[in-house]
Amino acid sequence: MPPTKRPRLLPTSSTSRDTSSAPSNKRKKTQASQSNGRSQKIEEIDLRDIDDDQGLSRVLEQQRMATIKAQQEQANKPVKLSTLQCIICMEPMKDLTATHCGHLFCHSCLMEALIAGENQGSEPGKGTPKCPVCRKKVLRPTERKDYHNLVPLSMKVKTKVSVGKGKGKAV
Repeated sequence: MPPTKRPRLLPTSSTSRDTSSAPSNKRKKTQASQSNGRSQKIEEIDLRDIDDDQGLSRVLEQQRMATIKAQQEQANKPVKLSTLQCIICMEPMKDLTATHCGHLFCHSCLMEALIAGENQGSEPGKGTPKCPVCRKKVLRPTERKDYHNLVPLSMKVKTKVSVGKGKGKAV
C-alpha cells in the first residue's frame, strides 16, 4: 500500500517563536524571505503503513536458499576419515572406534571416558558408562562379557594403479 500524503499547514510567523531560543540572524533572514508573513504548505508523509519489508524479505529468503544449497552440497560430498577429529582430544583420530549409537572416537579417549563414567556416582566402579556425545548407555568390553557396544574400525589404505607400471600409489 503506498504511503498516504497529508498536507499540513504550519505557521512560520516570527510572533510564534520563543525569543530565548531564537536562531542566528542568517537563519532569520532566510525564513523571513521565504515566508513573507504567510503560512507555508509542508507535505507530510505517513510512514506507518509502508510495507517495505518485502524487499528485505526477498533478500533474506535468497540468503536462506543459498545457505541451504551450500549445506546440501557439503552434505552430499563424501567425508574423508583423515579429516575427522576426535571430540574428546580434538586431534586426528587414532585407532578409530565407533559406539553402537554411531559416534566415532579415538579408542584410548573413549576407554578413558567410559572408565571415568563408571567411577562416577555413589560407588566407584559401579556407575554406568555413557556415550560422551549422546549419553546413551555403552557397555565397555571386559574379560567376562563377550558382548559390548563398541566397534573398533580398521582402515585399509586405498591405492591407485599408476598407468603402465602396475604398481599402486598410496592416496
